[in-house]
Amino acid sequence: MSSASGWEDDIEVLPDTTTDERPTGWGDDDASNDARLLEERPPHW
Repeated sequence: MSSASGWEDDIEVLPDTTTDERPTGWGDDDASNDARLLEERPPHW
């Protein structure tokens, strides 16, 4: 027990990002989308 409350803070109970939140969960590839978004940005930017 590392903290005053008796709970250890370094144990990961739930992941930060679940598999269905990742691009592969949506059927996308792991490639970044930034280049396409910058290329297709509206003219008012």
